[in-house]
Amino acid sequence: MVEEIALVPHDDIQSPQANIRVINRIFHSKYSSNQFLLWILSFVCLLLIAGPLTSHISYSVPTMKTRDIPAHMFSEERARDYLANLTRFGSRVINTQGNYAAREYLISQIETIFSRSNRQLRFELVRQDTIDLDSNRLENILVRVSNASMESEKLWNVLLSAHYDSVEFSPGSSDDGSGVVILLELLSNLVNDVTMTLSNLNLILIFTDAEEIGLHGSEAFRSLHSWFRNIHRFINVDSVRCNQVANLIQIRSSQLAIEYSYVPKPRANFILQNICLWLGIRTDYDMYSLYNQVLGYNFGFFFDGYTYHTPFDNLATIKPGVLQELGDNLLVLIRNTFLQYSNITDNDSLIYFDILGRYLMIYKRSTSLFIQRTLSLLLIMIGLGLITIDHVYHKKKVSPCCNCSCIYVQYKHPLTIRFLSILIYSVSNLLSLANAFLCSIAVAFIMSITKPFSWFGSPLIATLLFGLPCLVGMLIIGYLFARLHHVVRRRFRQQAVTTESFDFEQNLSMMISFVGLMIVSVIWKNPLLYMILIWTVFIFPIYLCVIIVEFVCHWREIPWKILHRKYYWLYLPLLVSLFPLAHSLEIVDRLLRILIPISMRRYAEQWSFYENRLISCIITIPTVLSVLIFIPILQRIKCFGRTFNSFSIFFLLICIVAFVRQPFTDKHPNAFYAQHISNTTYVVENFSRIAMNASLLSRSSSITARLFAGARLSPILDEFSIKSGHRLQNRRCLNRMNCVFDDTFNRSIAVESIRIEPNHTIIIQHLPSYHISISASFSTEFHVRNQWTIPRTTTIVDLVVNSNVSLVKMDIIIRRCDLHQSPFLLLFTRFISHVIPMGDAVCQAIEDNTKLLVTFHQNE
Repeated sequence: MVEEIALVPHDDIQSPQANIRVINRIFHSKYSSNQFLLWILSFVCLLLIAGPLTSHISYSVPTMKTRDIPAHMFSEERARDYLANLTRFGSRVINTQGNYAAREYLISQIETIFSRSNRQLRFELVRQDTIDLDSNRLENILVRVSNASMESEKLWNVLLSAHYDSVEFSPGSSDDGSGVVILLELLSNLVNDVTMTLSNLNLILIFTDAEEIGLHGSEAFRSLHSWFRNIHRFINVDSVRCNQVANLIQIRSSQLAIEYSYVPKPRANFILQNICLWLGIRTDYDMYSLYNQVLGYNFGFFFDGYTYHTPFDNLATIKPGVLQELGDNLLVLIRNTFLQYSNITDNDSLIYFDILGRYLMIYKRSTSLFIQRTLSLLLIMIGLGLITIDHVYHKKKVSPCCNCSCIYVQYKHPLTIRFLSILIYSVSNLLSLANAFLCSIAVAFIMSITKPFSWFGSPLIATLLFGLPCLVGMLIIGYLFARLHHVVRRRFRQQAVTTESFDFEQNLSMMISFVGLMIVSVIWKNPLLYMILIWTVFIFPIYLCVIIVEFVCHWREIPWKILHRKYYWLYLPLLVSLFPLAHSLEIVDRLLRILIPISMRRYAEQWSFYENRLISCIITIPTVLSVLIFIPILQRIKCFGRTFNSFSIFFLLICIVAFVRQPFTDKHPNAFYAQHISNTTYVVENFSRIAMNASLLSRSSSITARLFAGARLSPILDEFSIKSGHRLQNRRCLNRMNCVFDDTFNRSIAVESIRIEPNHTIIIQHLPSYHISISASFSTEFHVRNQWTIPRTTTIVDLVVNSNVSLVKMDIIIRRCDLHQSPFLLLFTRFISHVIPMGDAVCQAIEDNTKLLVTFHQNE
């Protein structure tokens, strides 16, 4: 079962039928079957321990602390009280009623926190009001807390940041209401902590506006405010969905991981440093760390973002305990920063990752390179040394080797066959890895054409869909090279019927393959390849020790039964792979739970090879590392055909499931964006300096719906029509994901009436709005009298008309973004649960375009 079996019959001694009987006795004996069954059970237990059990331990969160605990301790219940009040204003799109109300609420809570503090601290509250390049008016809320006896301007600052705006339709509980309320609670904790003297650093909090439209609030703070010039550290909190634990997503200077390692539950992996780049997500962290000006952290809840930027981003989706854990971690981190004020002096980059969310493993990249070089050199030296000593031992030995599986008994040129075996096995392993990647990429290419997001909502389906082709590809190469090795052995074999063992050559070639991977990781420097070192550190020492013990026992001719059958080579891979396999599965699960929901939002095109390729690579790297250690077992038992058939059938079943399953459900919905556009034309004819009302000339309105993830929109609209009983008139689909139809849902059109006064003053009556823009034809001058009065129901425009002008064209655009202002979206969210509307960063889902045409009397 464990030994490699080779039957070498004498033509005049053993018949083919006798060989078959020998094979049956060896492979179908009760003892071997029991061992094989025991190994299968052990492997299943390994997967259960490394998968679900470690995942459960890693994702466990503390219980919420009640609101009546002391003020210097973080309480999730108090933070949830803040969040319930913050989200009751609805969406907080820049320059909307919800945005203004949230701003005033935050200021009132900050003032309340200040008033309840009895300490001698200096409190400063600043409202940074500015206008960005797009003429959007924004307002950051800044707070500085300093020691009353110190000159605050001369001290460095620790900055805490979160943004309080949100997107259309979304109450923004997670994005980024969670960050806002965590900062409010931390402010209360810190100003009530007597150990925080603030004698060497000031504390600054900023609640930025206009983050969703392009980091405009943080850009205004970084560029225009003097407080940013003396930032020692910053901590930014931003989120996608708070249904699972938060992670340290990014840090500017990996040396900060050492400071973070002292928190109660560190959750970080330096692979996540690139996650925002992969997804195309930018946060205020990017603005603060621009040009490497400031060192800081970016924390966030990024798992399972299926409700990201949707109306379902509400308080009910926040898992109890996750705010508590992040709050406790940040409180310890901030206190340590104040109490142990220091500067970064070591520029060597660090590799860091947490172990089950309990401990943070940190080592230098230079240390990683040293370990990899040392292990590679050690493997070569020990391998060559054992081969040399073994060869000398057998050459000097007078009596023949007592071990019937010894290659010095079976082969004419044992040293040659040993080196050829190592070469064949090593090349086989390396080509198996390459073929595994090719098979996975091929599946990714096929899926991107046929069913791009078949894995949506299920990391398990994605793992099996891209992981099984890796196994199949490795088995194909393994089988071909096993046949090659068989041919080579026959050329050097002596005439005998016995068993032969290539355990040493197989295990040594497997470790040589890891050396090759380490060389690739050093050259390529891909963050995912750090797992190669983790596997190597656990494999090399134990395997080398066992191999040395085997050789020593062989030379001393110790008659141990366990050394004869060598069943320990079945269970040794299970033992050494427990930790690296658990870590690999955990990090793959984290990456998939972050990437799968958001990738659908970031890439709406039908051609989705990038997403499939990215996810396949994330799955393939740990898969090949996990399988590589078990390849020697397949090489020994020689059941490539049976294993290949099993995995191929399993892969076909997974493909069938992937094609048949409905990826979009209530828990994992697809997202679509709907834009309401109305076009209305008013006309004033022969205006002659008397007040006139504009008459309605034409009006039309339509809805443009766009679906994500490459799915077909037309069947979804059909389903909506059947369930709601509302026919979509004049529906026409531009492609499978974009359709346009008439807006016949009794939506209120914004502009109600237009009147022009004798002095050319235009009075526009419209529905309340915060987003009103006016433009006119070329060479027409005008001034909006009440431009900065928002919201407003009347817009007054003073028109300057030249005497030679006979026609004036004016465009009035009014945008709104309240879900209740769209009867279509209200009905859609009611009847279609597996597709939810996604909001944009600015108000543009409901847009009313009004064109005013004024012709002047010729005598005017």
